[in-house]
Amino acid sequence: MIRQAAFLATLMAGVQFLAPANAAIINFKICPDADCQTKAGTSQGDGVLDPLVGTPVGSFGWSVVNGDGLQPVAVDLHAPFNDMDLEFFFLEIGDNGFGIQVVFFEDVMFEGETDLLQITYEVVGEPEFGQVVDFVFEDGVFGAPPISNFALSGGVPQDIVFFAGSMTLEVVPFLRGDVNGDSLVNMADTIWLLNDFFQGGPSGPCMSAADVNDDSIVDVGDAVYILDYRFLDGPPPPAPFPACGFDPSADFLECNPVCP
Repeated sequence: MIRQAAFLATLMAGVQFLAPANAAIINFKICPDADCQTKAGTSQGDGVLDPLVGTPVGSFGWSVVNGDGLQPVAVDLHAPFNDMDLEFFFLEIGDNGFGIQVVFFEDVMFEGETDLLQITYEVVGEPEFGQVVDFVFEDGVFGAPPISNFALSGGVPQDIVFFAGSMTLEVVPFLRGDVNGDSLVNMADTIWLLNDFFQGGPSGPCMSAADVNDDSIVDVGDAVYILDYRFLDGPPPPAPFPACGFDPSADFLECNPVCP
């Protein structure tokens, strides 16, 4: 019987189904059957590897290359695997992908759908809205000696078929500090924020724009930042400012298109 490992072709970025964030988290799952490809397509942020379920796995290696527009910045084992003592661990993160090889002290049995890896990507450059980034399992790109895509059970290689995948980017330009979406940064944006925080008013169309001090959190500090900039000769908002552009820092704040 050939066991299949699939990297789902409908990967989701950030906190929305197709999130207009400038960072993305992708999970690799161990799943019980090929239906995982369909089921994971309705979940957020999930890629799929299926199924090594019911097979004791002693070691695995994956080498994944992605197209332009995304750059991996972190690759982490999910709990409980991140707390296990490992006999061997190797990770190489490149500009266009990553390679990882793990050897457990004892074989691990996956009893059901299981999160195994979490990869955090940053959006790089100025990708077009709706740009598709392809992912491919490709041997020999990372590591020395080069890492292959494999899984061993009792020291025996398992037959695995890998499927390519892709992610659709919906990154949008915005003007930092333009909380109400009127293409200006002024007192009205401070009032909008305070009304949102204390009077139950609506949030602005772009949370990235409302993150005025670029700390990845929208709070009262952002309203204070605008006041300091406008009336106390404080520093201007970080980029993108004073014109619309893309966020140079990674976060998972939502942003609907507001720039002309």
